[in-house]
Amino acid sequence: KQVRRSDRLAALGKLSAGLAHEIRNPLGSIKTSVEILSDRVKRDETSKESETGELYDVILEETERLNRTLTAFLDFARSERDLGGAEPRRANIGGTVGKTVGLLRAQLSHRGVDVKWDPYELAIDVEIAESHLKQIFLNLILNSLEAMESSGNIRVQIQCQSRKESTFLVEDDGPGVPSEIVDSIFDPFVSSKVGGTGLGLAVVARLAYSYGGSIDIDTDYSGGARFVITLPSASP
Repeated sequence: KQVRRSDRLAALGKLSAGLAHEIRNPLGSIKTSVEILSDRVKRDETSKESETGELYDVILEETERLNRTLTAFLDFARSERDLGGAEPRRANIGGTVGKTVGLLRAQLSHRGVDVKWDPYELAIDVEIAESHLKQIFLNLILNSLEAMESSGNIRVQIQCQSRKESTFLVEDDGPGVPSEIVDSIFDPFVSSKVGGTGLGLAVVARLAYSYGGSIDIDTDYSGGARFVITLPSASP
C-alpha cells in the first residue's frame, strides 16, 4: 500500500513542479505591479482611497494566498535527491517540537489551543534532517489547529521506540477525519477544510516515506484525529 501511494505521489509531484514554475514568474510580476499601484493610490488624496484601497488589498491577499499554495506545491514536488540535501540526517524530536511550537505560538494563543508535550519523553534522536522533521510537525500541528473551531489540546507523545525505529503520535481534540476520506487523506488535493489545498498531509507523507518511515491515521481513536508517524531511529 505504501509503495503504491509513494509511486502515485511521485508522479503527481512532477506534475505539480511543472505547474508551479509556469505560474510563479508571472505571479511575481503581478504582485510587484499591484504593490506599486497601491502605493500611488494611497498618496493620491483625490482618489477614493477606501474603496480602491480595499480592492488592492484583496488582490494582494489573494496573490499571497496563491503564492503560499505554489510554495506548498514545490515542497511536495521536490525530487528525492533534493529532499536529503547536505543537511545532517539527525534531529531530536523534543527539540524540534519546541521550535515548531515557538513558531506557532501566536496562532495557538489566538485560537486558545495548547500543545502538550514532554521534552524529556521526546528526547529521542531520529534519522531525518531537522528542517524536514520541523516541516512534519508544522504541517501536522497546523492541520489539527485548523480542524478545531476554538480551544482544545494537541498532544505529541512517543508510542514506542527501538534501536531500529521510533513511533510518535500527534493527536487533537477536533472532530476527527471524515470516514469518506480516511483512505485518501494523505493523497494530494484531498481536504475536509473549505479552501484547503490538501497538500499539508501529502507533504508529511512524502517526507516520512523518503526517509524510510511511514505515517498513518488511527481509525480506532475516537477523541479527535490521531496520526501515527514512524521514522528510523538515529544510531547512538
